[in-house]
Amino acid sequence: MSSLWQPVGPQPPRVYWIRRGLVIVAVLLLLWLGSLAIRALVPDQQKAVPATVASLSQEATPGGVSREASSTSSQEGAAKQNRESDKSADQNGSDDSDGAVACSQSSVDLGLVGATKRPVGGAPLAFEVSVTNKTTVPCVVDLSPDTLELKVVSGSDRIWTSNHCDAWVPAMSKKLNPKETLKTKLTWPGRRSADGCKVKSDVLRSGTYVATAHFGITRSPKFVMQLRKG
Repeated sequence: MSSLWQPVGPQPPRVYWIRRGLVIVAVLLLLWLGSLAIRALVPDQQKAVPATVASLSQEATPGGVSREASSTSSQEGAAKQNRESDKSADQNGSDDSDGAVACSQSSVDLGLVGATKRPVGGAPLAFEVSVTNKTTVPCVVDLSPDTLELKVVSGSDRIWTSNHCDAWVPAMSKKLNPKETLKTKLTWPGRRSADGCKVKSDVLRSGTYVATAHFGITRSPKFVMQLRKG
């Protein structure tokens, strides 16, 4: 133990004390450098954790856009497309159904009015067909050659029917509120018809003719005419 405080050797005691001092300084320097290295590493690890969490919570889609941003962009695109579709429908005169159901055949009333009750044989006669929603809820009425028919008869003789030509019935669709009415016009050429949009040239006899409109099982009141020679 005495050699610790009183160095023994061929060199003077001062030399041994200097050597011991240098060793102590070297050890302290190593400890200080080690503490600096540890402090430098700890902040980087702390920063790395939030970065990793952020990368997991916002998983990127192709092109570097997050799923949340991609979803928002898709929703905005869909909304824009719907607005453009609504605008196009308004410009074309069509009404948005707003989820309303189709009008059944029994949910509407039909009306029929001709331009005159004394038409001239062989002369075109315009008719106005009205479709009214008689229910208490909105519904969409679809008029087309498949759903609407106008026909003219004389007794049991069918003279003319719009079923002979799709072009004779204008197609249209509209949402009708309760008691609201949709009107369309059809024209009887004043002659007999045949399949394939054919109109016969023979002149009809004078007498009583009756026109009716049909929407499935629903029929309009009869429009009675007295056909006269031109």
